[in-house]
Amino acid sequence: FTQNTASLLILLIGTLNLVVAYDNGALGMTGPPMGWSTWCTNDICGLRDICTAHEIKKRADALVSSGMDKLGYTMIFLDDCWASTKRDDDGKLQPDPKQFPLGMKDLADYVHARGLHLALYTCIGTKTCKRERPGSYGNYELDAQTFADWGVDMVKCDNCNKPNNEGETTQGLFTEFSQALNATGREMVFALCEWGEDEVWNWGPGISQMYRI
Repeated sequence: FTQNTASLLILLIGTLNLVVAYDNGALGMTGPPMGWSTWCTNDICGLRDICTAHEIKKRADALVSSGMDKLGYTMIFLDDCWASTKRDDDGKLQPDPKQFPLGMKDLADYVHARGLHLALYTCIGTKTCKRERPGSYGNYELDAQTFADWGVDMVKCDNCNKPNNEGETTQGLFTEFSQALNATGREMVFALCEWGEDEVWNWGPGISQMYRI
């Protein structure tokens, strides 16, 4: 590892409740996911963090060749800005075609072949927090199935740009997405990122494996 790469090894921030957390398989039940994370951001603050399939594959190889995977660093996590600014013709999320020309299924297969896991970001609202890419609001079931079809192992769902529709609550929206993930039948860790608001400690454990406090 270079010093740069080593500095990006992280312990994904969240709270893991091993007793009462929702059960979507065993992947997240032995401790917080650890690995390498990229924000994927495309602004000046993240000038060196514009992720590509080539970069992600190099990081996956490095985790294995360095032996970090044997210490539990097995998650490759892509935060906001991995996706295209538009859904495809079928209404599905799609990766940025310049950054991921072979698609996310190809990337997931590459990561899995090395014994690692892939995590992706989405948002509970209409747009992601960068405001340039589609969020999952109104498409929870479709997006959950898309992640499952790609072979994603963990989903972080952010809390930006929620519509102010009567009767809808933050808890309710995250619950809908949680149920959509479970309905796919694929084991995916659900990281609920609502910034520690809305007394999440009272309801987060019932619908997620990780939540901000």
